[in-house]
Amino acid sequence: MAIEVLERGDLYEVRGSLNKENVGSARAYFNSLLETKEVLLISLEYLEELDQEAALFLENFYRAAASQNKVALFFGSHNDAVMATMKACKTAYILSADRY
Repeated sequence: MAIEVLERGDLYEVRGSLNKENVGSARAYFNSLLETKEVLLISLEYLEELDQEAALFLENFYRAAASQNKVALFFGSHNDAVMATMKACKTAYILSADRY
């Protein structure tokens, strides 16, 4: 399944599968958003699949935002598929404890 990002006000909902095949597209999209926004709220609640490469991309994006004095907040700790991969990659710390 392809990736889809829906803009809901200030929240970006990522749906479908985020994996090595489409992580490049996600990187380009979120980097372009980071150029114009100080805070990005990104929901992973509706992802059906997240692979290790995508989890590492999210961690790198989180760090890149911080290095630019910007904020990337990821929501998805209630999604079992997301949590399983992020725990395995030791990247779950980037997920916000709260739901948006």
